[in-house]
Amino acid sequence: MTPKFTSDWFSHHISDWEMWLHNFKNLPHLDFLEIGSYEGRSAVWLLDNIIQNETCKITCIDQFVDDDYEKINNKPLRKQFMENLGPYIEKGKITIFQNQSFDALSELIRSGKQYDFIYIDGCHIAKSVMEDAILSFKLLKKNGIMIFDDNNWNVKKNIHECPRLAINSFMSVYSWYIKIIYCGDQLVVRKI
Repeated sequence: MTPKFTSDWFSHHISDWEMWLHNFKNLPHLDFLEIGSYEGRSAVWLLDNIIQNETCKITCIDQFVDDDYEKINNKPLRKQFMENLGPYIEKGKITIFQNQSFDALSELIRSGKQYDFIYIDGCHIAKSVMEDAILSFKLLKKNGIMIFDDNNWNVKKNIHECPRLAINSFMSVYSWYIKIIYCGDQLVVRKI
């Protein structure tokens, strides 16, 4: 089945992701984590292009709650995600947490899980982005890559409702523990 997407906030990043993640391509035993999956567009791309080895897996965290999406598409968001990722779910390549990211990340930390790559694109409120960043960093392996989406996103007038305040604060506090790979609309760091 061909995946169906109603929005595209990801495709314009593909050429950059190919450059940043090319060292992961086809490697075995990689674990990826995505916070904020929506319909699964970035997860599908990762599975089709980077984490192709049968031993690699991705964990997706999302509440899958969007009343507007359901009204417009006459389908729950989670159902569309499951349909888009169906073949990979059947192969056991995906772990899904339908939960708030704080709770899911805390559970993953308690379980001792570690990831090679983490993509943070969940709730855009600064407090939530800060929580996602700090908890995700604990889950990131040494030399792992973490990408923050919407670094320049500024739709709201209150800085506490945008990712940038949290991303800048994280960068200040964790500067000794990361190397910046790229800073633009997305921020890409490597854990050192």
